[in-house]
Amino acid sequence: IVPISRSGAFKGTPEGNGSFTTPRGDERPLDRTIWHEVITDVRTNRMIADYEDLLLDARYHAAKNEMRRSIIDLAVACEQACEATFIRIIERRKLPLFRRGKYYSGNDLTKHLNHDLLRLSGFSLDSGIPETSKHISELWSLRGDLAHGRHQDVPKEKISTLIQATEDCVRWLERLPAEPAK
Repeated sequence: IVPISRSGAFKGTPEGNGSFTTPRGDERPLDRTIWHEVITDVRTNRMIADYEDLLLDARYHAAKNEMRRSIIDLAVACEQACEATFIRIIERRKLPLFRRGKYYSGNDLTKHLNHDLLRLSGFSLDSGIPETSKHISELWSLRGDLAHGRHQDVPKEKISTLIQATEDCVRWLERLPAEPAK
């Protein structure tokens, strides 16, 4: 609970409590510290990457047993994080501007995360975190099936594994250095 002005400005410190269960168990209850971070982010117009929203949406849809939507959101989150990584590396190295056809082509996420990224940076998901790479390949295959109308029954346990793999992949991409691997 937080009072706000007519313009939407916070007029005090948010308060709240309650008990709840969560789909994955790693979520945290809102407390003063989190609320303070949120207020600061709103006041400073801090934006998060779209792929972060998609990761949260994927968790939400999995909790609602909307597995198709969860898979699509996970795949798109990986695609966006991959592209953001290419752009970050290219900009930091002062290379020619990012264009899909120049640094990678086609729509094969697994190729972009491995072959194309290796060529640009010296890093690949296969060599960095091979188990995650295996799950991302599976995710990409499921996304293709779903996007082209081929129904897939995906158990909840598999979705949970794919969510974790996607989050691991995204965090790995965010940590990649802009300088080439030696």
